[in-house]
Amino acid sequence: HTVRKHSDDIVDGNGDVVPLTGVRSESTLFKAGLFLGEAWTVKASLIELNDDTGRQPYDATGAEGGVGGEVVRSIRDSTQTLSIAYAPLDNPWLDTQLVIGRTQTDLVDEHLPGVSDFVPPGGSAFRDQYDYTNHSVDLTNWSRFRLGPVGARILTGLQWVRNERVVLRDGESVA
Repeated sequence: HTVRKHSDDIVDGNGDVVPLTGVRSESTLFKAGLFLGEAWTVKASLIELNDDTGRQPYDATGAEGGVGGEVVRSIRDSTQTLSIAYAPLDNPWLDTQLVIGRTQTDLVDEHLPGVSDFVPPGGSAFRDQYDYTNHSVDLTNWSRFRLGPVGARILTGLQWVRNERVVLRDGESVA
């Protein structure tokens, strides 16, 4: 399933075009599942977001607001997940799930003269790029049993996570 939202630059109350305010946004969702017999389930999902939001406050997530002027921002976000579950009906000790995931977010801020406070008068435009990648593997198991009249469950699991961050200014590493 894909959703698209596109708009031209905003026109203010005086009929003047506010440059760099157009929006181009697309999101895609894909999910699939496969049931193999009574015990096995395999699921996969993909979520993609491409968002060219035009002019945005540089500190759009900041509490104060207004610091740094504005930038022309674009965001690319992608999440992939694969899940494999094994839960045999005749064994209450096994209800195991393996989930492998990857998320990548690429954010680009274009600092332009007259828009960004970080570009002095007569200065040159520059581009900041932030790339974040997260990998994860989760392995869990629910064991169900009875202690006399009381039903009980135990959850055991392992998790591995790796986070990466790359920050570039005009293609050169800065962090």
